[in-house]
Amino acid sequence: MATTINSGYANSPKLTANIADHADVYGGRALVFDGVSDYLVVPDINMSAFTEYWSFSMWFNADTVSGNQYLLTGAIDSSNIWGIRTTSTTIGITNYVAGRGTYVSKTGTFLAGSWTHIVGIINGGNSNLKFYINGEEQSGTTSLDSLSNNTNIAIGSRSDTSANSPYNGKMSDVKIFNTALTEAQVQELYKKPESNPSNTTQYLERWYPMIEGNPESPQSIVYDHSEKKLGAEELGTWTNNPSYSWDTFTSSGTSITSAISDASGVHIATNPFLSVSGSLYKITFNLTLNSGTVPSISIRETVDGTIGDGLGIGASSEGVNTYYFKASSTKTLYMFFNITDTTSNWSASDVSIKEVLMGNHATTNFFGDDLVTNGTFDTDANWTKGTGWTIDVSDSNKAECDGTQTGNTNLQQNDLFTVGKTYQITFDLTRTAGNFRLLVGSSGSSGYYTTNATHTYTGVATGNGHLYLQGDARL
Repeated sequence: MATTINSGYANSPKLTANIADHADVYGGRALVFDGVSDYLVVPDINMSAFTEYWSFSMWFNADTVSGNQYLLTGAIDSSNIWGIRTTSTTIGITNYVAGRGTYVSKTGTFLAGSWTHIVGIINGGNSNLKFYINGEEQSGTTSLDSLSNNTNIAIGSRSDTSANSPYNGKMSDVKIFNTALTEAQVQELYKKPESNPSNTTQYLERWYPMIEGNPESPQSIVYDHSEKKLGAEELGTWTNNPSYSWDTFTSSGTSITSAISDASGVHIATNPFLSVSGSLYKITFNLTLNSGTVPSISIRETVDGTIGDGLGIGASSEGVNTYYFKASSTKTLYMFFNITDTTSNWSASDVSIKEVLMGNHATTNFFGDDLVTNGTFDTDANWTKGTGWTIDVSDSNKAECDGTQTGNTNLQQNDLFTVGKTYQITFDLTRTAGNFRLLVGSSGSSGYYTTNATHTYTGVATGNGHLYLQGDARL
């Protein structure tokens, strides 16, 4: 069965009732693995580079518990494999080393049909490990047998082959770290799965929230949201707002060397930058408070203080501050330091706004549900047949165009597609004479198909939501 991108409140990862008032994870989206052929390939990661500890974290919701199912695996080859594997309602870390067989360690139980959070912490030097289920450390052996380092990583299957022991169920928020998470950080990942523990961001090697796609388009990329590097500095020159000026204000480059206010009125300093819609920005600065109250920090749409497409962050704190901001539109915005009706004497060094550059996206063979009804022509139904078209269920189940018509006529199904979305269509063609093409709405193949073969067309639906198989001679 085709795999879809799951969305909606009912199926969203949720926490147990004894941890109250946590929002749905990522708006309720997750990837759904079909247990047959769905898996992700994680590129360009070498676990042997993690000379000390590394960790992983993920949410999963298994639809079935039969057999062995791999959620995350790595391999040098088919004889040296490690993995996170379920067997019935037991989940644990397993390792297969050539000549020694399978070694399973640190297992626990889970409930099929429910969202479960797991974290594994593995020492790359001596293979010591910890394993957590829903924030609780599991008992068991503390080491693996010669844990293999590797460059082949897969999600939802064994990585040494295509869809071997595949996972059947939903998965969300997969993270791989090149450090050992503390128990407090494990708890934070469990209780607040929508955010990273702030002090582990620099160790995040891969982060697949699994929130992209839609259930009606081919899914070929799952995006990595971990930081790879930062772009150029976005900030310009600081301005002491003339209408709401600080009593004393000096700056050098992007740093504010001195800002002093009395206890009356509003005091504002601004710095413009160009935001690009959809881009994520990292905001950092090191604040020194000499006396009084720390200023507030925000991103605003106008120099006079409108939030608009900006972000009202709130009060800053002494020391290094780090915030993230995702731009909702392309326009000039302003970074604000401000304070109202209170005294303050402070400075801020290394003030910076830089775009967070992403990369290392996972590739996948995920596709949406099959939208065509009776695409195998098992019955003479569901299709609207133009002149010359018939469906022959007695001869290998196929649709035929007999060449009696003048000009192109259509075999069609209506209201399959959403305009603007991308679709992939596969079909087998046997042509005797004449022309054949297909249309996805008003657009389709640029020319006619003339070879007898299995063809695949990928394109964006335009015009209407209809599928047209179009021919003018015998097919």
